[in-house]
Amino acid sequence: GYLGQALPVVDRCLQLTADKVAGMPWKTGRGRERIETPSWIVDPQALSRDGRRLFVGTMDVRFSAVEFWSQYLRSLLLEGEGIAYTPRVRDENDEPTGPIVAPLYVLNPRYVEIVNGHYAVPDPDADDGWDYLDPRELIVTRWTVRPGSKRGIGILQSHLFDLFMARNLRTYADNLLQRGVPNGYLKSTKP
Repeated sequence: GYLGQALPVVDRCLQLTADKVAGMPWKTGRGRERIETPSWIVDPQALSRDGRRLFVGTMDVRFSAVEFWSQYLRSLLLEGEGIAYTPRVRDENDEPTGPIVAPLYVLNPRYVEIVNGHYAVPDPDADDGWDYLDPRELIVTRWTVRPGSKRGIGILQSHLFDLFMARNLRTYADNLLQRGVPNGYLKSTKP
């Protein structure tokens, strides 16, 4: 149908937006003062700790900065939320209050739920079935948030009605062009 024909267009649009934005250089600042870009932004999955690309085994796949941030932006646009898990250095009380340390991970918003006001992922070994994520270790960006909703919605979901209307219009036009008679009318050979 129409939606299936539109998906290659959506993929191409993502290539032209998310992939290009992810490849742009980072400039960070505090007020008007320019500061050094944190390493977790430039190298989010710790590929080059010693200046060389880290050997990547088959079980531990890590992405370049462009690939990582492109995944984050694609998730933001398609799913409505970009969620990155950002581990932090623990203090003397084992609280994650220190600086962000790589590697970071992009979480799939479909598998992250809001349970009792906290982000959580399913964990069959936990007492209540959830592993709660510390909000200090998450970067969450929402694309569009409807009033009363806690979760963001993506581009396809926000334009779903338009896609179905376009599909219905295309079906109607195809029917009219093939038979010459609009839907709902009776064609007669003897007027």
